[in-house]
Amino acid sequence: MILANPIYDVVFKYLMEDTEIARGLLSKITEEELVRKIEIEEEVENTIEQHIREKQELAEKVGNLKDENVELKKRLEELEQQLKNKK
Repeated sequence: MILANPIYDVVFKYLMEDTEIARGLLSKITEEELVRKIEIEEEVENTIEQHIREKQELAEKVGNLKDENVELKKRLEELEQQLKNKK
């Protein structure tokens, strides 16, 4: 069996990106089951990704509200100008 030297970060990172390989390799190294820890890490990663998506959606909504606010201010100025012209 040929093993890659984990000193080389690229090889180790590549191996760790595959959950099944990571479980097997780390279980062999530590002689323990790592199933739960990896599942928790995946859950945390999914939660972080969800929060990022929600933050992006909120930022988009804020941007839309700012645009609407600018449009409303312009319309208000136009109406105020029309009122002044009628007097």
